[in-house]
Amino acid sequence: MINNGFEFDRNAEGKLAFTKEAAHSTSRILHADGDATGRVIHMYLLKVYNICYGAHLIQNGKDRTVYAHNTIIASGGVGSIYRYHTNSTTIAGDIQGICIEKGIALKDMEMMQFHPTVYVENDKARKQLLSEALRGEGALIEDEDGYQFLKDYHKDKELAPRDVVSRAIFDYSKKTGSKIYLSFQNFSKDFFKKRFPNIYKNLKEIGFELPFERVPISPAFHYSMGGIDVDLNSKVKNAKNLYAVGEVACTGVHGANRLASNSLLEGLVFSKLAVEHSIKESFQIDLKNFKA
Repeated sequence: MINNGFEFDRNAEGKLAFTKEAAHSTSRILHADGDATGRVIHMYLLKVYNICYGAHLIQNGKDRTVYAHNTIIASGGVGSIYRYHTNSTTIAGDIQGICIEKGIALKDMEMMQFHPTVYVENDKARKQLLSEALRGEGALIEDEDGYQFLKDYHKDKELAPRDVVSRAIFDYSKKTGSKIYLSFQNFSKDFFKKRFPNIYKNLKEIGFELPFERVPISPAFHYSMGGIDVDLNSKVKNAKNLYAVGEVACTGVHGANRLASNSLLEGLVFSKLAVEHSIKESFQIDLKNFKA
């Protein structure tokens, strides 16, 4: 239970339902509303917390400055700079560019992650992510003839790390010329609709009848491990009253290759640390040199 009516999904015995994802050694991933965990937690936070902002912005064609004792940047990554990506179309590295202009250090920006199972054959800028949880629950990657070739690349096959699976798909496709598919042959329709309601709905609108049809897949950009250089309280280094959390920040906890579902966990933990630290640390300003 999160509070205020939000609850993680449970199994038939009423216990928390855990799932397994790539490169995890055991089933440890909680989920809510099937495949909408991030949205459920996001809506909960909007409901129960007051949010303050500090920024210079353009509103209705006019410049406006909004003041706050501390400012927390949570603007996301850089996905839209790639042709194929799973991010919102508004996530295009704008803040990272502003940081460079203002002398705020970025770290590890070469560490970009590509998700191996994305449906890219549509005309939308944001491509349809086929969650790693699908493979954790039994979905299979195969070629046009149904051959499950990942066993030739890694002992963990579908649950190998994302970079391994992405490179394997790229390499096999180049060598054979075959299209690559995600197969749901291990699912019943009732289970699929309950466990992955949003994926079912989105792909049905495109024209797929899941789990009875395979979906063509390709690797696509998914996540940036690099970002604004912050300390362990998510405070921007060499800056006053400024914090960064989520994908825009580089906390270092993901290394060079983030594990599935750890980004949501990192966002929650470091947001809490940032807020607690900003409350504890009084607003730092040099009054002698301050100009209103």
